[in-house]
Amino acid sequence: MPKVDSLTKTDTTIVFTGKNFYTTDHVGKAKFIGIQADSVVVNSATQVTATWTTGVPTTSSTSEYPVLYFVKTLVTTPCVVTAGEACTGDDKVKVES
Repeated sequence: MPKVDSLTKTDTTIVFTGKNFYTTDHVGKAKFIGIQADSVVVNSATQVTATWTTGVPTTSSTSEYPVLYFVKTLVTTPCVVTAGEACTGDDKVKVES
């Protein structure tokens, strides 16, 4: 389970430091006061950098915290062509039985 231990904030980034961050099969996402980061880079299993191109959102509230989460990427099955059939981009995925 991913765990954030600390944060480092600059004008445009928040760096999340922790452990067990997903480095494969997931996409990192971050938001702060409801505003989604423009980009999130999973640097390693212990560091993620979130960037807001117009600057990290600001708030005077002490109860608002940046949120880091991971979304599992969809794994697609390649189209398998069997004898006498064609597989185009418009076809549904065909699986050999």
